[in-house]
Amino acid sequence: MNLKHLENFMKEYKTVYKLSMENPHRHYLKVEVSFNKLPADKEFIDVKIPVWTPGSYMVREYAQHVHEFTANDFSDQNLNFEKINKNTWRIFKGLEESVQVSYLVYSFDLTVRTNFLNSSYAFVTPSATFVYLEEFKNEKALLKVELPEGWEKVSTGLKRIEGRTNTFQIENYDILVDSPLLCGNYQTFDFEVDGKNHEIAVQGIFKNDKNTFVSDIKKIVETEFELFGELPYKDYTFICIFSPGKYGGLEHLNSMAVVFDPFELVDEKRYKDWLALIAHEFFHLWNVKRIRPIELGPFDYDQEIYTKLLWVAEGITSYYDDFLVLKTGFYTTEEYLEVVSKNIKRLQTNYGRNICTLEESSFDAWIKFYRQNENSSNTICSYYNKGALLIMCLDLAIRNYSKNEKSFDDVLLRFNKFYKEEKRGFTKEEFKEMVKEVVGSDFPEILVNYLETTEEIDYEKYLGYAGVEFVKDEALPRNLGLDFSEKEGTLTVNRIYQGTPSWDSDINVNDEIIAIDGIRVNKTLLEKFLTKSESGQKFKFLIARDLEIREVELEATSLREENYKLVKKEDVSELAEQIFQKWIG
Repeated sequence: MNLKHLENFMKEYKTVYKLSMENPHRHYLKVEVSFNKLPADKEFIDVKIPVWTPGSYMVREYAQHVHEFTANDFSDQNLNFEKINKNTWRIFKGLEESVQVSYLVYSFDLTVRTNFLNSSYAFVTPSATFVYLEEFKNEKALLKVELPEGWEKVSTGLKRIEGRTNTFQIENYDILVDSPLLCGNYQTFDFEVDGKNHEIAVQGIFKNDKNTFVSDIKKIVETEFELFGELPYKDYTFICIFSPGKYGGLEHLNSMAVVFDPFELVDEKRYKDWLALIAHEFFHLWNVKRIRPIELGPFDYDQEIYTKLLWVAEGITSYYDDFLVLKTGFYTTEEYLEVVSKNIKRLQTNYGRNICTLEESSFDAWIKFYRQNENSSNTICSYYNKGALLIMCLDLAIRNYSKNEKSFDDVLLRFNKFYKEEKRGFTKEEFKEMVKEVVGSDFPEILVNYLETTEEIDYEKYLGYAGVEFVKDEALPRNLGLDFSEKEGTLTVNRIYQGTPSWDSDINVNDEIIAIDGIRVNKTLLEKFLTKSESGQKFKFLIARDLEIREVELEATSLREENYKLVKKEDVSELAEQIFQKWIG
């Protein structure tokens, strides 16, 4: 192994990492680690790699990408080891006080939760990359990054060691896991807020005006700074990777990683979606990284962490991301109401809301929300989506109850104060108690009924506090209660929705639709059939399933009751008008 040049650091740090990426076109990261000051009386050590990464609640089995694992003593003599479970290597060290391991990590999956390496750049997710010793998790460590020839930049939230090229000090393993890295020759932009530097690292081509791009992100930071009154970091890094067809984001302690389709950035509406993504991940700086359910940290990287309060982590953040885009001035009031109406429609057209409570959705995220299939919309609800709508209702209820003197902003500040004082997350009862402390009520109709049962949210009641009402859309297309797609001339059923005629018919996911009422159809023609049909009109579908041809009768139904837009009422009470203006006016 080639760690001799880091020998001086081994005297100071119990764990020293070296990351290199020679021949990046082969997509292998090389990791070398020295574990130092080991107890001489322990014959073996257990080296682990996480099975998941915080903020993304699914076991991802990172060990599957680890190859060519070796273990040596400091004299470079091989040490025996064996794998004792899927993500743990037991190394028999004897009396050695220093053990060095080396391995390759296959890295060709571009998401914010995995590793990616090609000849242009590397995105490194630490939990998918770096092994650790349980007994050294809380100790300081060091990371040295060696770049391929011609590469010049490393962007990360880790603390740089002055005078050392691409060398970083790590306070503990949790901090390492919370600090992704971008390596390559990408563009970087900087701005300051509250005297603190913010670096935007941009990998990929994008055609937006760069000054506007930086200015818009800065405005979001300033708006959230104004809300919380602090920026709890010394510096912050935005890792932005633009790649066709990609979308996603993941929050970290003083950085974020986001991926987005560069072609969609030029569309005004999608650009605002991009800004909402930035607002979402930056808001997590407080809500999740600090304000959080008690189960979310410190972490056990070996197994799932269960909580019924993921709706707090993501629901609050999902409410505030669009809300902050409005407050920053990127949405008009009308555009924001349209976003809210679409979020309501998304929940109300999801049959799973009748089966799955918000707490169940949170608890089962590991096996359901992150592992969705063609039937998921019939059995689960999103703790992002429903959680955001619940917080909106709670915000409006607080404004109404307090005569427009308080809002959920005040509750957030109380949560933040709790974290600063207690240095831990809160329980469900503490959450409700803090709401009651700030406002005078714990709103059981919201924080019990809408959490623990599948009772429908009374949108008209809560939006009515701000003088907002539903207006039904009377010109809607018919719907078969199924989704379909077309590929190379073949029309295929992708999803069937419970509570519709399709659910009761003999049609299956993966059936091929050949003809309707004796007429050969494609996607365009099928949509025309539906547009011109009457509600309740029945069609005879000719389908193919497992090479057999059969006929199925389907009924076109209207989803009119689930489609509406939100508008401000003309004649409202003085309090409702005041709430509207202070909320979104």
